[in-house]
Formats: sequence, structure tokens, C-alpha cells
Amino acid sequence: MISRHIATHRFKNTVAAPTRDEYLLALSCVSTVGQQYNRNPGAYLKRAREESEQQYWKAKRLCGKPGDKTTSHVAIAPAPAQKQPRRAIKATPTSASIQRVKRTPKATPQGSPIDKLINYPVKARSHTPESRPQGAKRPEDVDYGSLPDYSPPASTLPPGNPKSLKADWPSPNVLNLTNDPDRHLLHEAELNLAGTLRLSCATYLCSKRRIFGARLQALRIGKEFRKTDAQQACKIDVNKASKLWTAYDKVGWFNPRFFQQYL
Repeated sequence: MISRHIATHRFKNTVAAPTRDEYLLALSCVSTVGQQYNRNPGAYLKRAREESEQQYWKAKRLCGKPGDKTTSHVAIAPAPAQKQPRRAIKATPTSASIQRVKRTPKATPQGSPIDKLINYPVKARSHTPESRPQGAKRPEDVDYGSLPDYSPPASTLPPGNPKSLKADWPSPNVLNLTNDPDRHLLHEAELNLAGTLRLSCATYLCSKRRIFGARLQALRIGKEFRKTDAQQACKIDVNKASKLWTAYDKVGWFNPRFFQQYL
């Protein structure tokens, strides 16, 4: 390769033309910076810093050497201070003179079609906040007798399987419904579901009837019944309503065949 390079390159000054040995010497030079740094990074950086400082002080001494043609800075006396004329402050209009534009009240959003068909009792809004004591709990939804029951029959659940209605709930403390006065109205799988979600039998029955009432109204208007519809129909925690929807959906209780007699 070196011979081909020498043969194809002609130099004007034959005396200064590099020899073959010089080419070999140049090719044999290998940088050892990486090896020195990897051998001892701290010592390498320290030596590089010392060399940089030496070059800095050397350059500084050369720049300050007498006889250098350096530009000398002449101190200029400060200009006499002049008083700035005061700016006239414009009088801002007072709050009494500002005419505020009256805001138009926002239109009340219309409820969902399901709410219109079910005709839930709507509480009138008052201009004053509710006088509920601080820390008081919201009254439970327990009047299941006032709600129509469109629920599928419990006999459609798999026999001998108390866990057919299953819900994953983070709280390990299951509500004991042994002495609940309404436990005889629930299937054994429903008792397990209500206890897992920590719902009394009356609250569970209200939520169950509200969910299937909303399911029937969704079928009447040809609307898909989703978790959000169940959450809006119930008066319990939305996460618990979502778990009820999932449990009922797994056993097929949302199948339209259970509601044909009401359509």
C-alpha cells in the first residue's frame, strides 16, 4: 500500500518527499490516550488539569510582558447625574366607574335518555348549600320496596356455587350479613357479593333493582348498557356499582331474553 501511494504521488521537491521508513513510522503511531485514561482516570484528569493550568499561567505571563502592544484602557469620568423628569401618572378609573358586563347563566345540561324514562325524583336546587353537618354520612339507599323489580330470577345462577357472583374488592374485611333482616331475599351467591362489597342486603337490593331498571330502559331506546350507566343509576360508590355490573355481566344477567316480558 505504501509503495503504491509513493508511486502514484509525485512531489515537486524531491528532497522533502517522505521516505518509506517515515511512512511506516507514521502508521505505527497509535494513540494511547484511551489506555492511559482507563488505567487510572483520576490521575489522568489530574495531570490534564495541571497541564491546562500551566498553559494558562504561561499565556498570562506572556500577555503581561512589558513591551507588548496591548490596548490600555483609560478611565473615563462618569457623566453628571441628571434628574429625570417625573412622568405624569394617569388616573385609573375607580371600581365605581367600571361597568361590569352581566354574565348570562349557563344552560342546564339535559339528562341522559335513561334518566328521563325512569323518572327518578329530582331534588330542587337551592341557592344556599345543604345544611349537612360536617362529617355526617350520606343517607343509605335502603328503600328497595319503592323500586320496581326487573331483576332476572336467582334460579338462573349455577346451583351449589356461592361464588358465581364474584367481585374483586381491595378490602379484605367482608361484611357479616348473618343477622341482616333482609338476607332471606338474596341468593347465597348474592350474599357473598354483597358482603365482599360491604353492602347491606337492603342497599344491595336497591342497587340491583336500579341497575336492571336502567338496563330495561336502555333496551327500550336501543342503547348499549355500559358500566357508566350502572354507576349513574345507583346511589352507592361508583367503584362498587362497577363491580356489580361486572358480576352481573359475567353470569349473563344483561341478556335481553330476561326483559322480553317488560318490553
